[in-house]
Amino acid sequence: MTDGTHGQPGLRLALRGSLAAALTFGVAEAANAIRRHRLDHLPTGEYVAGEVFWMAPVAAVVGLGLVAALYLGLRTVLPRRFAPAHAVLGITVSLGAFGLLTAMSIGLSWWSAGMLAIGLGVAVQRAFARWPAAMGRLSSVGIVIGTAIALGATVLPAWMRTREERATYAALPPATENAPNILVLIWDTARAQNMSLYGYTRPTTPVLDSLATHGLVFDRAFATSPWSLPSHASIFTGHYPHELTAGPRIPLDRTQLTLAERFASKGYATAAMTANLFYGSPDYGIDRGFSRYDARPPINWRSIAHTWILTRRVALLTRQALGNHDTLLRRRAEHVNSSFLSWMDTHEGRPFLAVLNYFDAHEPYRAPAPFDTKFAAPGSRYWADETLNAADSSVLRQLRDMYDGGIAYDDFALGQLLQSLRERGLLDRTIVIVTSDHGEEFGERGPTLLGHNRSLYRQALQVPMVVVAPSHGVPVGRSSAAVSIRDIPATLSQLAFPSEPSPFPGRSLLDAAGDTSRAGPPVLAMTEKHRWARTGTEGWPTSWGSLFSALSVTHQYLVDGRGDEGLYDLLHDPFDGTNLASDSTQRLALSQLRGALTAGVGPPATRVARRGARPPKPAAP
Repeated sequence: MTDGTHGQPGLRLALRGSLAAALTFGVAEAANAIRRHRLDHLPTGEYVAGEVFWMAPVAAVVGLGLVAALYLGLRTVLPRRFAPAHAVLGITVSLGAFGLLTAMSIGLSWWSAGMLAIGLGVAVQRAFARWPAAMGRLSSVGIVIGTAIALGATVLPAWMRTREERATYAALPPATENAPNILVLIWDTARAQNMSLYGYTRPTTPVLDSLATHGLVFDRAFATSPWSLPSHASIFTGHYPHELTAGPRIPLDRTQLTLAERFASKGYATAAMTANLFYGSPDYGIDRGFSRYDARPPINWRSIAHTWILTRRVALLTRQALGNHDTLLRRRAEHVNSSFLSWMDTHEGRPFLAVLNYFDAHEPYRAPAPFDTKFAAPGSRYWADETLNAADSSVLRQLRDMYDGGIAYDDFALGQLLQSLRERGLLDRTIVIVTSDHGEEFGERGPTLLGHNRSLYRQALQVPMVVVAPSHGVPVGRSSAAVSIRDIPATLSQLAFPSEPSPFPGRSLLDAAGDTSRAGPPVLAMTEKHRWARTGTEGWPTSWGSLFSALSVTHQYLVDGRGDEGLYDLLHDPFDGTNLASDSTQRLALSQLRGALTAGVGPPATRVARRGARPPKPAAP
């Protein structure tokens, strides 16, 4: 039990204690991840509800095991009095405690967390030296409990999901005979202006171009928000963000009917497979009504390493040092397709409603080969994230080139999915909608406007909208009507249940396409103050407060948190370059859109970009 003549705990006992510590800290970080995600609603990525209880301990055991191995290697060259066996326990406890304190985000500086962690490590090491037998038994208990939790978490979540899904499926009412299947594809972050379907010079969307020849294309489709969560909530409920609770660290509540709930009540099997592992998490309430909501990436070393903070940081730093700036959590469109097809093949006999989210156009803009070099030179920059507050023209060009490759890959995945449905004989009786939750900016309005949720300019809002259902009365052609992604639920209700009134707000896209007057109601978009922006210092419109916009066929109206207004010509100004708000010839358009915004969201003093938010403070006289 002891190490030679020094009277210290032996190596085997110290390693047993280290294993118990690794399992303990892994389970503790798993519990912390659930707290941060489910209670604090932080976008920490998936694997925080079930699998994390075996992934985090595995990552901790591997990570601390490597540290222990390095220490044992060091012992072979150092005198034993400088490297006692029991010190491996103190080292692993200190590292594990430091990781946990850091992950908890309780306001400690890294220096304070480090001192506390070292103190705990020294205390545990001394306890082992003083009471080796008792601490050895305690280690054994910790190993048994930690292993049991990890093994149970390997089986229990999958079993619970399967049981719940089977119960939900068994409770479905009979479906209408010959009811159509519904497939909604959301190309996350894909803006219309970079698609060949909308006149882009690069052939980014040949599959979508071909599909669109069989359906209805909208040239003026807009998202309700420039970021994922409120836009997805609009797609699922038909409501604008100011009518919904979904927002930063706030999930969608149960007030409004969802698309999945509506179709499940009609006997549809419902599923969503998303590659947005952050704001697409079911913990944000957007899974309501889906019998299966799959937001899990493939299980590999990257996703396992992501669950424990020290392996996550070491893996990211190592990858970046090797020139890899991609995220550890990545789910490709092909994996989303595979998950959907596997689910669909087990639910034959019922019509399905499926929503699929492709995330490959999202930053970091790194599509799989060969799409990563389809439009970009090898070695082009593909990472930006929120830390890049500004970029020069060369960087912007590289990012845009890589972004186009991501859109092309999504298009390729669409082709694979359509072919799979065709081979199963399902495509002809499936209504397909292809859209996006928001767009992306690449410095068109200045080098600080990069990514999304920094403004409400056209690049952040204009999205694709293609509806294909030739056997259900959807015309073939293009429409210039101004439409919103929130119109999707009303559209699908009309197509699937034509004899019943739609329970969703918004208007059917079919009705909008039939409006040839070009004077349909404007659509709205909004977003709250950017959570990372210091007021007025970044050059982002969202740094001043909530933004609101009203869009018609011809114009876009914008107003920011200071009350500054913008009016832009959608027909002749593709990048919102000229503000027409003070142009006397545009007074009618300005007045109409200003009035539409007030009618939809309320007067400036009471406007909120999300239900439950506080209205803006009155302006100083």
